[in-house]
Amino acid sequence: MLLKKALAKLVMPAGLVGCGLAVVAARAGARRGDARGAWRARALSLSLLVAYFALSNEWLATALTVRLERDYAGIDPFDSGTFDAIVVLGGGTGLTPRRGPELGSSGDRVALAAELYRAGVTRTLVTSGGSIKGLDVPRDLSRETETVWRRLGVPEEAIVRVEGPRNTAEEAEAYRKLIAERGWRRVGLVTSGTHMRRAEREMRKRGLALVPLPADLRGRYAPLSAPALVPDAQAFLTMQMGLWEVLGGALAR
Repeated sequence: MLLKKALAKLVMPAGLVGCGLAVVAARAGARRGDARGAWRARALSLSLLVAYFALSNEWLATALTVRLERDYAGIDPFDSGTFDAIVVLGGGTGLTPRRGPELGSSGDRVALAAELYRAGVTRTLVTSGGSIKGLDVPRDLSRETETVWRRLGVPEEAIVRVEGPRNTAEEAEAYRKLIAERGWRRVGLVTSGTHMRRAEREMRKRGLALVPLPADLRGRYAPLSAPALVPDAQAFLTMQMGLWEVLGGALAR
């Protein structure tokens, strides 16, 4: 069964590219002629092959995710007490072909907040976020989240929308002002587990001590087997999400 799955992944796009790079590396290794030119060709092809297999490796991608989530994986949002308000970072919604809002790939943060409201953990949900010009069509992420929440049974009077912020730093600044205006004392922060560390850092810069309520936790180690070693498109995506957070954290310091 495992062998069949590994072979099946090899004929998928990511696997085929890996096979192609392996062939190129093998041919470069057998190259004859100018010694310096042959060495450079071998080194380049082998480096590309190793980098490709590392970045598309399911086990390595998961390991990075586990590291980013390690401080939050043990937190149960439903066993963290009650809150004056819970703020939810933007980015959990997507658009249907008709441009209507729906849960996106990180939609667990939106769904979790609605569940926490229905469980009586808070009576106020805060949503924020807007698209960045040039990277996406104009979108009001706070409006999209509000629409989804209303569909999930959260009443309009329980929702506070913060329009304008386009990234985590701008959201943190907007929350600082809002929390001061409302006089909230205990506030929860909902975002994806991989993003929580960077989000908390932005909050602390502004003197905010929000309680982390992680969503969308993905850090589950895959068995170290043949299929896990074959290049995988989903592993590429997981690795990119992790590296994005590492890069964002480094640039924000």
